[in-house]
Amino acid sequence: MDVNSLELERAGDSLTGSILVASRLFDGTCNEKIVILVNYHSREFIYGLALNKQATNVDELALFYNLQLEPSDKTKLIDKPVCFGEPTHRRQTVTILHENTPDANFIFTEHITDTLCASKSSDAFQAIADDVFPTCDYKIFLGHMMWTEKQIFKLLKYGFFFRLPPDDDLCLRTPADKCYDTCLNKFNFDLNSLNLGALPENFESLRRTTGAGKPESTKYKAFLDLNDS
Repeated sequence: MDVNSLELERAGDSLTGSILVASRLFDGTCNEKIVILVNYHSREFIYGLALNKQATNVDELALFYNLQLEPSDKTKLIDKPVCFGEPTHRRQTVTILHENTPDANFIFTEHITDTLCASKSSDAFQAIADDVFPTCDYKIFLGHMMWTEKQIFKLLKYGFFFRLPPDDDLCLRTPADKCYDTCLNKFNFDLNSLNLGALPENFESLRRTTGAGKPESTKYKAFLDLNDS
């Protein structure tokens, strides 16, 4: 697969739904080997969910208690992993990434692709707590990553990220610790063999351009950020 052919060539391209895979240029930073689903792209900002930054100290059951929701069947949520979309802030919005099914439209549901949605309103979380969430795969993320459009285009231009097409299996059904290797194997490319071209003068500052921190943080406060009305 020709990965370079998938890079942005003009500012008019939308990244929404794309998978961004960190190249070796991010080695040694908190973006090393990171895999990101871009769930929103405007002319100003780009938001993403880190598919392989899993929380090590919170499962879905603990998260729902944090949201002051009482699950009807606790056994379905205990030990079910939660991903850190962006763990540096202590107050974090929560996102449910799920398949697009006819009965999975909540008060605030964003359609990322034809088959993939993100819901953030309280009725979606209440549906999980009440065990009436639509029968579909889902993952929950604390927070999200954010860049300006200019920042992410520059990172793509110089080969810090490689852009892959949307993939529901990767987003919803691949364990966090398998995402990076799955990308390399599924799309059949070797990051070590790619020609990244000339590096910019501000190479080191670009390496530190990030919307993600360390996923081991125990200090978080999950909350529902959007108006449900």
